[in-house]
Amino acid sequence: MNYTEHLNTILHLARQEAQRLGNTKVEPEHLLLAILRLAEGTAYNLLLKSGVDMARFKDALDSRMRDSASPDAPAGTGEIVFSRTTERILRLTSIEADYYNSATAGSEHLLLSVLRERLNFPAVWLEQECSVTYESVEQLHPKPQEQVQDSAGILAAGEKLLGIIFRTEMPKQQEQRQEVEEVEPSVLDAFGTDLTRLAADRRLDKLVGRSAETQRLVHILMRRKKNNPVLVGEAGVGKTAIVEGLAQGIVSGKIPMLKGKRIVSINMAAMVAGTSYRGQFEE
Repeated sequence: MNYTEHLNTILHLARQEAQRLGNTKVEPEHLLLAILRLAEGTAYNLLLKSGVDMARFKDALDSRMRDSASPDAPAGTGEIVFSRTTERILRLTSIEADYYNSATAGSEHLLLSVLRERLNFPAVWLEQECSVTYESVEQLHPKPQEQVQDSAGILAAGEKLLGIIFRTEMPKQQEQRQEVEEVEPSVLDAFGTDLTRLAADRRLDKLVGRSAETQRLVHILMRRKKNNPVLVGEAGVGKTAIVEGLAQGIVSGKIPMLKGKRIVSINMAAMVAGTSYRGQFEE
């Protein structure tokens, strides 16, 4: 499918944004930065109508990609390719254009595709910070009536092509999927302690005076690269307390960027003790 001139400009600017931030690939964050940089077009207007704070959104995107900047990023006019996630979103953009019975794909279809893919940072940020979802934007930019009637077939085709789970999944189906996931046994359940569950049950002590350490922990976890924080210190200085405080923040909603995530404490001694022969632990 052909792209509109406006969308081609966005893709060109997205490469420039990746180069500016020292990234080697064009990610969904760069696509949104390009939309904000142009400050015009259907996608930009939809974000405005949705009440998005553009300056704060841009700062979040910039910070996200600067943290993931690579020292090996190409300099000058070196080629910057699309990431797999971006390629998937662009394929979905063509499906969205077909969904709208449009001969060309535009910025609005790109925005809807980013929101529908849902696992990328811009989509997560927009939902958690501004309550902007695929459905809310779709209401502002409704599809032709004849296309709505055939939506199930188009969504099924898109899901099969891209291998993703769309947001339009029915709540009942989501509940059934969650129930199945909870029933299935796992190594984590056998050898780990779910701190987020303990926090939800109010079985953890409240963390006091560790906000700086907790914020730093969240900052590292949200990086695209080098996102494995390590807490080092003598016994009793509060390393476990900081992690438990993080779990409480996730459950209480004070850390929206980690909403829905689990923190599991693995008992390594129990895992080693449960082995009966050399090599079983690794297996």
